[in-house]
Order: sequence, then structure tokens, then C-alpha cells
Amino acid sequence: MLTGRREPIPDLDSLSRTRDRAVFGKQDRTMPLTIFCDESGYSGGNLFLDKDRYFVYASVAIANDEAIEIVRKIRTDSRTQAPELKFEKLGKTPRGRAAVKWFLETHGERIAIFHADKRFSTAAKFFEYTFEPVLRPQKPLFVEINFHRFISMLIFDAWAEGDPVARELLEDGQNLVRFNQPETLTRLLREPLHLAGGDDPLTAIAACCYAYRAGIMREIKAVGTDPDLKRWTMDITNSALLVTFLHWGEGGEELQVYCDESKPLLASAEHIREMATSPMPEEWRGHFPERPLVRIPRPVEFLDNKTTLVAVQLADLIAGAARLVLTDPENPDAAQFQPLIEPRFTKHCVYPQGAYIDTDLPETELNVAVLYELGRRARAGLDPNYAMEVYIANAAAKIESAMG
Repeated sequence: MLTGRREPIPDLDSLSRTRDRAVFGKQDRTMPLTIFCDESGYSGGNLFLDKDRYFVYASVAIANDEAIEIVRKIRTDSRTQAPELKFEKLGKTPRGRAAVKWFLETHGERIAIFHADKRFSTAAKFFEYTFEPVLRPQKPLFVEINFHRFISMLIFDAWAEGDPVARELLEDGQNLVRFNQPETLTRLLREPLHLAGGDDPLTAIAACCYAYRAGIMREIKAVGTDPDLKRWTMDITNSALLVTFLHWGEGGEELQVYCDESKPLLASAEHIREMATSPMPEEWRGHFPERPLVRIPRPVEFLDNKTTLVAVQLADLIAGAARLVLTDPENPDAAQFQPLIEPRFTKHCVYPQGAYIDTDLPETELNVAVLYELGRRARAGLDPNYAMEVYIANAAAKIESAMG
């Protein structure tokens, strides 16, 4: 189960420095940095069973006056007669693809792309709505050892290997969050069988969810108190917007953000803006990387298909090209975009990273031990958080000694 598949990670610090030189060097420092955003691969809350595997959220830091000239050139070069630029149309012709490639080559440093593997996102959401409410009193402790990434990657990897238990847990997790009907679940919140040789990792996960189901259901009930937010709880557009805020706000510039119309963001954008512009909670300091406060003094503005702000069309082109690269990397049409798209990926994209279940690494062995300890406490009806800092410190010392 713990295969330890690894995925390439872009040089994100280099990307940030390049972005600062390219974007902030061209901006009037007294004016807000104008950002236009659009998505591709939207599927609402049905992440796990959706036929489209990848979601992409693209943004461009280009003022609309400049974008008008860029759009005009792309229209001329591609010879499109469509009323607005869409990658769905331009990506079908050699001239259209060449025009998009030109935009990436000449303005790539003013582009940012968030992407998410929807199936892996389901695994991350599983942790968020099952383990996190239970472990919240000690959240920084568990985040510091990447326990959330370990559990997400563990259950995703098991699903990818065809494990039916992992599939049932992920499907149940999504359905619980979306519909709040625990009585319809197949495995989640049900007591697992006691195995003769002791619990395996997935059984330990199931045991935790069963033993601490009251805390999980309190969280699900709390999510449901706001009908608008409940409807989009499994959606990942809100995470994409937060990452976009953090990416462009990292340099301290004031941001003015425009987004293509989006039902989930209409419900949550103001909350996300508050998150990005508020200080980190004091109890998290020292456990999470420090970040500057993002400056977004005005609410996000949403644009419909009648807008005259054509810069949002450029974000559509990038989102579509990026999803092509992710969905069909062997396609020759995608291959020409790949070296131009991948350097534009932001921090905090959501995709499987096998390093978090690589058993050659001490951190993985520590997380395995922590999971089994939580499973033991669950079976015995014990507090999952009591003195966990002591257990983790002792376990880490033993693993370090054993692994040299």
C-alpha cells in the first residue's frame, strides 16, 4: 500500500522571484495589481466520481487596457470569428494553439496556475471532515509532522491500487459532507471488524472515524448551518481563490481581483478575502510558515459574459491549456504547452506526492506509528489528543535511533 510514488515539484521560490521581477517591475507601485481569474474543469461537489480528473484555476496579472491589445493580436493571429476567446475553440486549430503559445511565451511571468487532482482532493477533504475535527485541539502538532498529508496520500494510494475499502471510505466521505445522511453510508462511521493480527492502516482509519463519530457529526452539522456554504463544501474553487490571493499578494502589493462568474465563489469569496487579509492565529505561530498579510481592500468583482473587461478571456485560455497538459500529457498538442505551463504552477497545488508515504523516510514511519496509536485509542475509547506531544516526541526519538 505504501508505494511512495513521487511527483515532480516545481522550483517555487525561483518562480516567486521571477514573478516579482516581471510583474511588479512593470506596475505603478501606487496602483493596485489587477488580477483576472477563470477556471476549467469545474464539477461542483462531485469530486470523486466526476469524469474530468483535473480542475484548473488560472490568473493573469495584466491590466485590461494592455489586455485589449493582447486579445486583438490573438484574435488576428488565430483568425477566430468567435465573440470571445475560449481555449475550447482556439485549442482545436493550429493557428489557435500557436496564438495561445505566443501569449505564454511573451507574458508567462504574469500568469499563475492552481491545479487540483479531484480524486486526491477527495482524500484531502476526507481528512478535513473526519480527522481534523477530532484532532483540532492539537492541530499544529499534527500539521507539523504532515499527518494530514500522510492520511490523504495513504487512502488515495490505496484507492489507486484498487483497494475496495479505500474506495468505500472516499465515496462515503464525499456523500457525508454533501448530503449529511450517515445512515446511508457503507463503511464510514461503522465499527470495523477486529482483525486477528491487529488493524491495518485503513482499518485503523475506519476505527478512528467510528469511535470519534460524534465529533465528526458535530462538524458536519456546523457546516450545514449556512445553506450557501454547505452547497459548495466539497468544491475546490474556494481553495483555488485563496491560493491565488496568496500568490499575487506575496510581494505586498495591493490587489484588485476580478473573477469570471462562479456560483461557489459568489457564496464564499468574501470569507476567503477575510482569511487572506487576516493575521495568522497566534496558536499556529511556530508551526506554520509565516506569510505577509495580503492587501485586498475591495471585494472581488464578478464578471458575466457581457463584460467589456476582456482580460478575463486570457485567463480562460491559460486554464484550458493547463487542463489539456494535465489531462492528456502524451497528446502532441499538449506537449507544446507543457514546458510553458508547468513553471507557472503556484504553491499549494493539490496533487498526490508519494514522499509522504515513502517508508524509507523517518517522517512516514512516525506517521504510521501515530495512526496505529490513534487506532488503539479509538478501539479503547480513549482521548485521541491526550499527551500526544509526548507520544510523538518519544516515537520520533525511537525511529531516529532505529533508522540511524
